[in-house]
Amino acid sequence: MSKDLDEQEALEIQRAIFLSLQTNLQENTEQKEEKNNEENNEKNNEKNNEENNETKLIKKPFRPLLDSSGKSFFINNLLNKKIYSNNNIWMDNIIPDQFESVLITTFKYESKILDSNFSKCKNIYIIKHWINGVEYQGYWEMKEKKNPNVYFFHPSLEQNQWFHANLILLIYERKLRVIVTSANLTEDDWYNIRQVIWFQDFLPKKDKNVFDVEDTDFETQLSKFLYKCEATRLIHEFISPFDFSTANAQIIISVPGIWREPHLMDYGHMRLKKIILSITKKNQNQNQNQNQNENENQNQNENENQNQNQNQNQNQNQNQNESGKLNRKSKSYITTSDEKKEYHKSKRKIKTRSKKKKMEEEYVSPDNSPIREEIQEKKEESLPHEQFIYYQSTILDSFSYLNWILEFISSSSGNKFLFQNKNSTSNLQSVPFENIKSLNELQELDIFRILYPKLDSVLKMGMQSIGWEYLYFNGKWKNRDFPKKIFCDCSIQKRGNDPAFLNSQIIISTFDDMRYIYLGSHNLTFNSWGKLHRNEKEIFFKINNYEVGVLLNNFSSEKNWNNCLIGLPFTFPPNDYNFQKDEPWINENYRLFFSKEN
Repeated sequence: MSKDLDEQEALEIQRAIFLSLQTNLQENTEQKEEKNNEENNEKNNEKNNEENNETKLIKKPFRPLLDSSGKSFFINNLLNKKIYSNNNIWMDNIIPDQFESVLITTFKYESKILDSNFSKCKNIYIIKHWINGVEYQGYWEMKEKKNPNVYFFHPSLEQNQWFHANLILLIYERKLRVIVTSANLTEDDWYNIRQVIWFQDFLPKKDKNVFDVEDTDFETQLSKFLYKCEATRLIHEFISPFDFSTANAQIIISVPGIWREPHLMDYGHMRLKKIILSITKKNQNQNQNQNQNENENQNQNENENQNQNQNQNQNQNQNQNESGKLNRKSKSYITTSDEKKEYHKSKRKIKTRSKKKKMEEEYVSPDNSPIREEIQEKKEESLPHEQFIYYQSTILDSFSYLNWILEFISSSSGNKFLFQNKNSTSNLQSVPFENIKSLNELQELDIFRILYPKLDSVLKMGMQSIGWEYLYFNGKWKNRDFPKKIFCDCSIQKRGNDPAFLNSQIIISTFDDMRYIYLGSHNLTFNSWGKLHRNEKEIFFKINNYEVGVLLNNFSSEKNWNNCLIGLPFTFPPNDYNFQKDEPWINENYRLFFSKEN
């Protein structure tokens, strides 16, 4: 009996074990099913998100009433970001719904942007960067379902050369729209990262023989750029038929190569220098003419006053002779009581009039509008600022090269702060800032400022924000000789706006005789702007990148200048770094992102 009981107990234990295993298997299968369902739900959600993102890329409406004069610039709107500014637009707003042809130059591109904004275009030409070994130099045609007429151009590139220019030329309604921007043809650049945009419309040339009309400087620079990009066939379609004499900006291009005379000042920062020299010369001539006119007006007024005084004296003498009532002791021409009363009344009137004029000139109403429009024009004052050259750039990998920084400051100031070598006879052969031998001494000039985001503001944004990877700076901030006074905070969060990373490249000169704003694709690097080289025989200029930008300097009034400064994508004037606790974002700090995220 005991054996039978033992066998039964063993069977029951086996059954219990089997049941427990079965339940565990069922639980495991249920868990696996739940996980699979969760994974499927996540995949479905991702698909839905992708579909939603695709719906977000539906083209925003074209705005034909936007100011297309080219006298100002715009900043792009961002998805899910609040912006309070008058010069913010969607990139889509400047792309017409239907147009004939478009030429786009970009570092990289995504087909989503082509599908959403350029699908109705007949011909699409794209000049872009390419990788040797993966792609090939030259021109070819690409067939797609939505864009059957897409043509690619790959310009010649050698080692350490980059195609970084962002330019759009599109033909619509018999007009040419020229767009210069810092944005690549990608979804992130158009909708998630702050960019700068300039555009202007140009009408066709009136002369039927368009090739016989003299080229303007703007037209010449665009033609040069397309020629160097090996897209000569596009010059006759996009450049030659149109009149660029109304251009309100000056274009600056960089093209890879070694440039000598007579092309030494055609590209890069030497082209920038040439433009600024012409601006300063023009301003000097205007000031001289104004001074001459003022002197002539003063002389005329003095002569008129003298003539008036002489006439008054003659009239007084005549009145004296007629009345014969001159009181020689008091030397007064007024003797009777009635004449004295009238004399005192006239004096009071003159005093009250002069007081009213002073009150009108000094009084300003609560809404900052003076009593008269004439006074308003006289009272227009610029925003408070110090006189500097400000440069906002996302890449600063050439900042540690002292000679090049001095070279660039010399060009961006038009030789305003050039220390010439006494033994040299030419500006080009002179040694700029020859008495400055370290970066620390550079800040003593107190003329140049770099706008770059602080480490704290970048860390607050986090890796989930798009655009932090654009920042590149390997400077040795903690070294004693590092010029910390030159750095200002490029505020990621402007007052009233949601924070967003910038990919804009902007130069602002606030000198009274040299006001200008540059915007485009040039970073603060010698690869972008070029570098001068000297040897015993000659001077030559070397550039590594393709770049495009525009320079604005036609500010008709203080109001126009102030509006441009207010429309910048960062706080201006910028705040200096607090050197005791602040430091810039440096590439090595990316590890702090990972430690923070984990």
